Amino acid sequence: MSRAFDVLLAGYYGFGNLGDELLLEACIHHLQQNGVPCERIAVLSAAPDETNERYGVCAFDRWSVREAARAMRASRSLLLGGGGLFQDASSVRSCLYYWGLVRLARVCGAKPWALGQSIGPLRTRTGKRLAKNAFSSCVFRGVRDARSLSQLEAWGLNGAFAPDLAMGISFSPAPSAGTALLLNLRPWKGTLCERTAALAQKTAQKKGLSVKGVAFAPEDAALLQRLGEEKIVHLQGITLVKAREDFEAVLDGAACAVGMR
Repeated sequence: MSRAFDVLLAGYYGFGNLGDELLLEACIHHLQQNGVPCERIAVLSAAPDETNERYGVCAFDRWSVREAARAMRASRSLLLGGGGLFQDASSVRSCLYYWGLVRLARVCGAKPWALGQSIGPLRTRTGKRLAKNAFSSCVFRGVRDARSLSQLEAWGLNGAFAPDLAMGISFSPAPSAGTALLLNLRPWKGTLCERTAALAQKTAQKKGLSVKGVAFAPEDAALLQRLGEEKIVHLQGITLVKAREDFEAVLDGAACAVGMR
C-alpha cells in the first residue's frame, strides 16, 4: 500500500519550548540530509498550523486520536525524535501517551523507531512497564546517554548511541561581545534558582554588565519575572525564545550567559 509520508515525527512539539523545537528542526534537517524531502515528513504537534507554517511539513493535532490514527495510516514509520519522552518524574502521563502512540503505530502499520532518546527517570512500576513495552516495539533504538543504554540492556533490548539531535544544527557566528549577561533559569526545587539569580546579579555588577532574562519556555519567563519583582535580580527585559532565529537575535549585545536546563 502506498503511503504519503516516510516518517511521522512524535515528540514534545508545538508547545513553544525552544529545546524541543530545536529537536524537531534537527529531525527534519537530518531526514532531508538523508534523502527524505519535506513533503514526505509529517509531525504530531500541539500547534499543527504553526508547525506547518514554520517548518513546511504536514502537521497533525497530537491531541486528536482520529488525527493521530490518520497520520499513522499515511506514514511508513513513526519516529520518537529526540528528548526524554519516557519519564515519570512528575506524572506517568508522558509514558502513557507515547506508549499509546507506539501501540497505535503498530495497529496502523507504521514501524516505530527511536533516535536521540533518553530514558527516565522512571520511578513507578507502571512507567517502567510502559517504557519497556514501547521500546521493545521499536525496530531501532538510538539513545543519547550511557544510562539509557544500560536501561535498554537491563530490559534485554539492543540499543545504540545516537548523539543529541540538536547538536547537528548550524548556528550563525556569534556577534562581537557586548554589555549584557544573559540569564536563563527554570523552575526547580529548593532555592537553587534564587541563589543562581543572585550570583548572576553579583557577577554582572562586578563586570559592569546589565542582565537580560532569556526564557526557553513560558514557565521560565514566569520564574524570571518573579525573581525580578522580588529584587533578587535586576532584569533589563525578558525574551521568550521560541525558535533558533530568536536565539540568534538575543545573542546580539551579549557578553556572557548563565544557563540552567
